[in-house]
Amino acid sequence: MKTIQYIAMNHPGTFRPHNQDSLVIPQAVLEERRTEPDSKPVVLQGELPLDDGLLFGVFDGLGGLEQGERASDIAARTALEMASNGWSPNGLQQFFLEANQRIVRFMESQNLTSCGSTAALVLFHAENVEVSSIGDSRIYQFRDNQLVQISRDHSGFAPFGVKPPLFQYLGMPSKEGSIQPEYITPPLEAESTFLLCTDGLSDVLSLANVQYYPEYVSVSAEDGWVELSTQLTPEILATLEDPKRIDFVIGNENSTPSAGTYLVDDVTFTVEPVTYALNAENAYGAGSYRAGTTVALTPAVKDDETFVEWTVEGIELSDEQKTQIPLVLTMPDHEVKVAAVVESHSEEVVNKTLLNQAIAYAKDLNLDGVNELVAAFIRSSLEQAEEVAADENATQEEVNDAWRQLAQAIQMAGFTSNKDELRSLVAQMQAIDLDAYEDDEAKDNFINALKKAEEVLADPKALDETSIIPATEALQKAFDELTPKPVEVIDTTVLEMLLNQVSGISMDDYQDDEAAANFQTVLEEAKAVLADPEDQHQVDDVVVRLHQAWLNLRLRPDESLLAELKGFTAMVYSLDTALFSEEAYPELYSFAAAAEAMIPEIEQGTKVLTNQEKLDLHNQIEDYVRLIEKVQNDNNSSKQDPANDNNSSKLDPVEEENNSSKLDPVQDEKESSEKQTTAKSVKTAAQMMPAGAAATLAAAGLAVLALKKRQK
Repeated sequence: MKTIQYIAMNHPGTFRPHNQDSLVIPQAVLEERRTEPDSKPVVLQGELPLDDGLLFGVFDGLGGLEQGERASDIAARTALEMASNGWSPNGLQQFFLEANQRIVRFMESQNLTSCGSTAALVLFHAENVEVSSIGDSRIYQFRDNQLVQISRDHSGFAPFGVKPPLFQYLGMPSKEGSIQPEYITPPLEAESTFLLCTDGLSDVLSLANVQYYPEYVSVSAEDGWVELSTQLTPEILATLEDPKRIDFVIGNENSTPSAGTYLVDDVTFTVEPVTYALNAENAYGAGSYRAGTTVALTPAVKDDETFVEWTVEGIELSDEQKTQIPLVLTMPDHEVKVAAVVESHSEEVVNKTLLNQAIAYAKDLNLDGVNELVAAFIRSSLEQAEEVAADENATQEEVNDAWRQLAQAIQMAGFTSNKDELRSLVAQMQAIDLDAYEDDEAKDNFINALKKAEEVLADPKALDETSIIPATEALQKAFDELTPKPVEVIDTTVLEMLLNQVSGISMDDYQDDEAAANFQTVLEEAKAVLADPEDQHQVDDVVVRLHQAWLNLRLRPDESLLAELKGFTAMVYSLDTALFSEEAYPELYSFAAAAEAMIPEIEQGTKVLTNQEKLDLHNQIEDYVRLIEKVQNDNNSSKQDPANDNNSSKLDPVEEENNSSKLDPVQDEKESSEKQTTAKSVKTAAQMMPAGAAATLAAAGLAVLALKKRQK
């Protein structure tokens, strides 16, 4: 049985009592960091059966003591978490993305500007090994009894003696670019040894026996110059054979040479990559090699498979080499692709368990609020998975591909796009009157935020976290910062009073003419102004015009009252003057004259009576009519009884009244009441009549009662 022996050690070194490194071994994170420089290092060692998914890693924190320690710890625990859940295809790539996002979120939560971690990982599988790194933590492998660095430092250029800065690390904000870890598949031999370390070791490690393969040995400087990182003079440089292979950094015209550096003019260097990729499918031995290196590849054959032949892209194989085991190649100066063709001896048993479970999960998945493109991808993947699940001839590879695609689609269900809140907010913002706000920078910001929100609403790819929520918050913030213009206080008190006065009148009481039509128009306008006044001038203007329109109305004549007045005056003027002479009944004829003078005023609308005044006038007319009828009836009775002639209406009304009241107290009280009522009626009638007629009627105030007494 194949096993892996490991030793893990963490020590702060001799310069400080604390480091920021984290180590990961299968199922554990080595956390003991706080050791004294003179204490023994923390060491873990053991042996494990070689199994699929065994992970070893080192992480070096960046950005200060506490922040760097947290960053490396986050990266280490992310790796351990993913290892414990089982590695999926492209698992290392997923680790780098997840660890980077977690460290960035930690930085944002702590308001940090600089924080990160390097990473160097070795992931063992049953038949091969994956190596990946980012930053300047290194991975070495013993090859031919020599320790060889197989990872590449992601560091920039710096003057000689100065540690170069990193341009790739975990915790890179998106504004600085995307992370680009290095992935390598080195050969895994029967006894392979790997060394993973941070710069705490590699910076002080003697490189006398270490062969380092940088990506390039030189760069072009045809029209300029280079700044050498070694102490070479132009004279020594001239002795170097072509092509000149040296380590250096690029300089520029404004650079100031530092100690141990020299400027070399008019030198041309060519760009030459040191290693070239050897990609191997179904075979061991893939990696990066220098041109001229001899490489041996062996097929990765399963128990139920037989090796058939090799296929190669990039070099020509002889017929003998096509079936050779191992395949021995001399690496050219370009990329090579090799594949081992195998033949299976057993009938493939296709297992659809995971695919069917994923299909059942996807069918119950609630896609409400999920981005519409993601939801479409999930439905499409589900449909394809169901087709593969129903296909009896589907291969295991097809089943696995369908399962992986459906699983990936399901995991994207967190890409939500709930636009309801943003859509509602945009609708409200589109309805506001921008003229009510000051023309300033805040208004410009609001217009831009509204435009951006409208674009997000129209974008089918927009997601909650990246687009929708930020657009919603930005629009609300821009609206809150708008500066309202000063609001004018409009006084509508007089308009309200006038409307209360005129709104209840009945237009049936007024003449249907141009004045009435104008009044109706102005009345509706006044109501609209009261509901939504623009300014004080508008309110004051409509008050004046409504009041004028109301005063211009003309009442319709009261036809029933006119008929009563005309009938009464006609009756009085047709009386028998022998019986009703003006000398005997001056008050009757005075009232009739006043009533006759009132008729044209009512017809022309210049005289308007209230309902009470109309009732009082009607009662007065009835009193006179009853009096006339009484006199006429008594006259008819006298003609039939001559004995009563001596008691005709020759009596003095005043004397008769006095005598009657003296003889009969009850009758006297009744007549006193009638007297008061008659006086009130006369007064009311006088108020309704022209000035002259009213004066005449008032002078004859008690005459009506006297006429009544005369008939008794």
